[in-house]
This record gives sequence, C-alpha cells and structure tokens, in this order.
Amino acid sequence: MWGTLINGIQATALERYTMTQASWNGTTIGFLLVYTTSLFVLYTTAPMLYRSASSAYFNISLLTSDFYGLLFGMVQHFSPFWLYFPTFAVVVVGLIVYFWHATPEEQGKLDPHRPDYVRSTEESVAV
Repeated sequence: MWGTLINGIQATALERYTMTQASWNGTTIGFLLVYTTSLFVLYTTAPMLYRSASSAYFNISLLTSDFYGLLFGMVQHFSPFWLYFPTFAVVVVGLIVYFWHATPEEQGKLDPHRPDYVRSTEESVAV
C-alpha cells in the first residue's frame, strides 16, 4: 500500500508532463491494471514460497520468467534463438536439484521452539 502511494507521488512529480501527453484509452489502462495485478500476486505469493522453500529457490525460479516471456513472444510470431529451450531445461533441472538437495533449514522446515525461560501468558497467570 505504501509503495503504491510513494510511487504515485514520484510518478506525479517526475512524469507529470508525460502523463498528460499519454493516450489514456482502455488498452493503456488495461495494461497498467494487468501489470499492477501481476506485481501484487508476485509480492503476496513470494513470502509463501520463501516459507516453503527458500529465497535462493525463489530467485532461481525467477529465471524461468524469461522463458514464459518468450512463449508469449512466440504467440506474436517471435522466432527465438535455439539456446532458449536448452537454457530453460537447465534452469528447471537446477531448481529440482537445489530443492532435492537443500537442507531442511533452507527449505523452511524449521521447527523453532520458544526457550524454556519464556513463558506464555497462560503460564504466567497461573504462577
């Protein structure tokens, strides 16, 4: 929420002239909404992936976004260089190997317990 507010203020201050010259039609607004929604999904699901895997796993998996961008480009008749496909396979294999061989701590399977000297509110009331 705060990032949206701060970015809105910055955009208004720095891009005021460009914003008035832009064509604000349905397509432009639709692209902005899709972009904003995708960033919202990214930043809300990232903590869940951090918890289930690790930040390194998350960053490696972001490398696959280039391939998905390539797939959307192919719909627009973009002809990719042949190395895109083996590179994607290497990234996916790297994700699998990393996740299989990462320690439980790196995969978010920690089971932290509070120290014995910390009492819960029920225990402190009983004492």
